[in-house]
Amino acid sequence: MPRRLGIVASLVCTGSRVLNLNSCDDAIENALAKSPRAAFRGDAEVHANRFPLTMKIEPLATDVSFTEDSLCVVLADGREVTVPLEWFPRLRDAGPNQRANWRLIGGGIGIHWEPIDEDISVETLLASQ
Repeated sequence: MPRRLGIVASLVCTGSRVLNLNSCDDAIENALAKSPRAAFRGDAEVHANRFPLTMKIEPLATDVSFTEDSLCVVLADGREVTVPLEWFPRLRDAGPNQRANWRLIGGGIGIHWEPIDEDISVETLLASQ
């Protein structure tokens, strides 16, 4: 049987909500199990005496699409972020084939378009909301 640490955890989510857990490791495992592991990126930092455990959780992109005048990004936690193309002149001026040529970078923390040399972080998109 695993030894219980009885730690208090504070999970901080960038650009989203703050989740506080006041329990032991089972509560932490349960909270993480409720969201896809792909939705989490970051390192846990344990301070002296194992109190508190702080984990920074970054939202990650999973898909990208466009409307006539908007960039739409789907996040791993189910949210969709839509911003005007006017905010990104390279994307606004790019053709459909150039816009379609994107790839996720950093496991989803950003999006890169090679043909137009454009990089946009999910954090930037969320900060604009």
